[in-house]
Amino acid sequence: MFSKFIHRNLYFWLILSALAILYGIFWLTLHESHPAISDRLTHACLILAVMVVVGKVAILVNEREKSSLKWLISFWIAYGLLILFLAIITLGSWYLLVSGAKPLWITILITLFMTGLTALSIFKLIDQIQTFRGKAMNDTELENYIKENFMTHIIPAIDLQNGQAVRLYKGDYDQKTIYSDQPEALAAQFETMGAEYLHLVDLDGAKAGTTANLETIRKIKQATKLKIELGGGIRDLETVSLYLDDVKLARVILGTAALENPVFLKAALAKYGAEKIVVGVDIKDGNVATAGWLETSSTPYLDFLHELENIGVTTTVITDISKDGTLTGPNFALYEEIARETKLNFVVSGGVKDATDIKQAQKADFYGIIVGKAYYEGKIDLEKVLKS
Repeated sequence: MFSKFIHRNLYFWLILSALAILYGIFWLTLHESHPAISDRLTHACLILAVMVVVGKVAILVNEREKSSLKWLISFWIAYGLLILFLAIITLGSWYLLVSGAKPLWITILITLFMTGLTALSIFKLIDQIQTFRGKAMNDTELENYIKENFMTHIIPAIDLQNGQAVRLYKGDYDQKTIYSDQPEALAAQFETMGAEYLHLVDLDGAKAGTTANLETIRKIKQATKLKIELGGGIRDLETVSLYLDDVKLARVILGTAALENPVFLKAALAKYGAEKIVVGVDIKDGNVATAGWLETSSTPYLDFLHELENIGVTTTVITDISKDGTLTGPNFALYEEIARETKLNFVVSGGVKDATDIKQAQKADFYGIIVGKAYYEGKIDLEKVLKS
């Protein structure tokens, strides 16, 4: 847990460590020759350290309120103060360099380091501000932006087979439970509860590579305004175009095809962009599973995820097959490893048992988490979770 905290806040710890080192260097090298300057720079280091800590605490305290402006304001103020005091120390370093403070090599190193650190901080702030450049966002648009970029999406799921809403146990097509003969009514219910996204899986399509549940998917789309993502049987550009251009789904999830036909994946990304092309990575015994979980490749999942990053994929849906439909909780150790090893946005899928799993995903700042069987079996109050 401690190592994960260090990893997730690496930039914060880098700043504090750098300030501690600079404090020592300023005091040791300048205390005798330039006592007044030494005092100013060491005091600036202390003030900056306090401001960095206060800013980080403000961000953490308001983290649960990312749907409001409070979190974003805390973020910008913290970085603004950071840049201000870094600039003060950097100017002091340049002054020492120009005045020939000794030892000269230490002064040069300090000056270059502080200049680089200040530039890095400015770039990080600009990266956030640029999102709003040229946009006159009203409160609703701003709230939607914050939700999309900073909140964990809670995504209800409907698995389709023969036009029905079903759930499989560990991906076994022979062990299924039917929950509804009218998936479109179920989707409308999710929307009423406060859901923004809907995760659809065409189980027949995943197995056979077809659009077996196309008409049911059309009905669901027509019945709601949910942002629908669909996986299962999407193995060529024609099918991608059908779902994105014709049915008007928000995004499609490529599974088997992404592994077996990277040329197709690249073509889909080039035509529709990474926002609409998501890759589903189903994991079994450490390797990527294909063909609706009926086959297991020899490709380790981390190797595949790194390959996806290189291709340009930004978002994935990652399922631990051994957990799916079991109500035993997601494999959080797996997802924490993926968060450490990649920069991908990923949706946690498989095994969610109750609201504590959702809170854990939110605490870890994962992109999203899918809720399926836990809702259908009455283990979770989805409306309460969505509106909390």
